[in-house]
Amino acid sequence: MKRRWPLLLVAVLGVVLWRTSYFGFAPSERTVQFELPVSYREVQGLELQVWDGERLVRRTRTELSQGLTREAASVRVPLRDGTFRAAAVVTLRGAGAPVTFQRDFEASGEAAVVDFKR
Repeated sequence: MKRRWPLLLVAVLGVVLWRTSYFGFAPSERTVQFELPVSYREVQGLELQVWDGERLVRRTRTELSQGLTREAASVRVPLRDGTFRAAAVVTLRGAGAPVTFQRDFEASGEAAVVDFKR
């Protein structure tokens, strides 16, 4: 039994570091959900951006013919714990220019909700 303790300890430590992404120092895959203050049926185009200071971490562009769904208003992105900036550029059906929303958010846990409605 004494010979197995080091192996067991290494395995437990490995699982802890894997599940916690090195205690928040390394990025882990998170879902960022964008809550937009527009009619989702009227959305024709959507660009979602996640910024870490001046560095663009992720940008996705979607053209929508049937309007926006909740799944289309989210993005999976590797983030460490901390504060980030989210931006959404929304093109509405029948509108001339796109509308831009920006807000800072805290990344901790598996998902972060960015509520532009507040």
